[in-house]
Amino acid sequence: HAGDFGFDPLGFTETEDLYTLMEAEIRHARLAMLAVVGWPLSELGAPQWLLHGNAHLAPSVLNGFDPLTFIGVAAIFGGFGYFE
Repeated sequence: HAGDFGFDPLGFTETEDLYTLMEAEIRHARLAMLAVVGWPLSELGAPQWLLHGNAHLAPSVLNGFDPLTFIGVAAIFGGFGYFE
């Protein structure tokens, strides 16, 4: 396999298929790339009722949540986990 030099210090390939782990890594990397673009765009394009605080920040782990946005974010992460 390309890039497979046997480096697996935690032994994940003993219980999981290497191709499954490689596909999961690519999927998570693509999601992270979308998040990097999505975070600033969410603060620029979100409706005003969704933004909170004096600085009008988008809800996130670093900016904090209010009850409405917490339910929305929990639903999104639940959907990601379901389809994963």
